[in-house]
Amino acid sequence: MAPGGIIAPAPRDFRNSALISTASGTPPFATSSASPKPRRSPIPGGNAAVPVEVIEREVRVAASPQTVFQFFTDSTQYSQWKGQHATLDPRPGGMYRVELNGRDTARGEYLEVIPYSRVVFSWGFEGEGSPLPPGSSVVEVSLIPDGEGTIVRLMHRGLPGPQVVRQHTDGWDHYLSRLLIAAPGGDPGPDPWITSTTQPSNTQTSTTS
Repeated sequence: MAPGGIIAPAPRDFRNSALISTASGTPPFATSSASPKPRRSPIPGGNAAVPVEVIEREVRVAASPQTVFQFFTDSTQYSQWKGQHATLDPRPGGMYRVELNGRDTARGEYLEVIPYSRVVFSWGFEGEGSPLPPGSSVVEVSLIPDGEGTIVRLMHRGLPGPQVVRQHTDGWDHYLSRLLIAAPGGDPGPDPWITSTTQPSNTQTSTTS
């Protein structure tokens, strides 16, 4: 069990998974449950017959909330840890669009922006037949001061089914491991998912269970 009663999930196969915060000793990825299964949560106005899933992740970043906030709202800094190119307009109703890897483009809009403490945006993928259309799920990011660092709590809700949940769990683990390096001023290096020909597209339905 990690400090503060947070239970760390089983090790996952993603880049920089061995990183540990030297300030708090907290594993970089923690969840509120020992099970990797996400919670189910209804979305207001949604179809009650279709279950929706929630991913929760928590990381400690060795940078201030003021700094980390920029990595969720500034297009240039966002692209340092996630995607090839970002177009961000961080105000309620403003555009959120990220060209991720040459195949997938995530799009939504900012729903809530509170400087240095909270960012909420809708999320989905462009492309005909996408199992998660633009704006059909919601990402909530809370920034909590922790000494000279920041606890980043991320919740992604409204994901339709286990397969999409698995894809996004792997995705957030991958990208948050890069944020851990980029926000304190480091270089996470080229994103292997941009050039990889084996990483599956999020806009296509896989037959893998």
